[in-house]
Amino acid sequence: MIPLSGMPVILFDSGYNGLPVGYVLLKYMVYGQPTDTVYTYGGDEMHYKLIDGQHYMTWIVDSSVDEETAWRLIDSSEGIPTLNDGILLGGAEICIFDAQVAYDLAANHAYYADDDGFQRLSITARLKADVDGDGQVTEADALAIQHKLHHGVFP
Repeated sequence: MIPLSGMPVILFDSGYNGLPVGYVLLKYMVYGQPTDTVYTYGGDEMHYKLIDGQHYMTWIVDSSVDEETAWRLIDSSEGIPTLNDGILLGGAEICIFDAQVAYDLAANHAYYADDDGFQRLSITARLKADVDGDGQVTEADALAIQHKLHHGVFP
């Protein structure tokens, strides 16, 4: 979808495989990669992704959320957006378990798919698992985390 110039767009994507049952990926289209703006949804920092050539800020929301509600909860302020460092489990450093979580999300493992309320894995971790930012968690993301663990950089 190409928006009219200057008109932001909100999309809901149920195909993101890092989602628990009953949730969708909220995609808020922005113009260019944000370098000095932090976007939030209900006070929580959204995550940047370049999907099919379009720039999006993303968050995971209940599938019952409508566009009007989403508009009210999105805000922006000056600041430096958090970079995706591959750390999914909240430790100080990347570890092999981060790669395992990405593999499990790519395979839609039931342990994470049945996680209503994000008790097992946070929204942020689910979004950070898409380390290449293509809009899906795949085995390539898990391999990229492993690569960073062993070589210090993403491939």
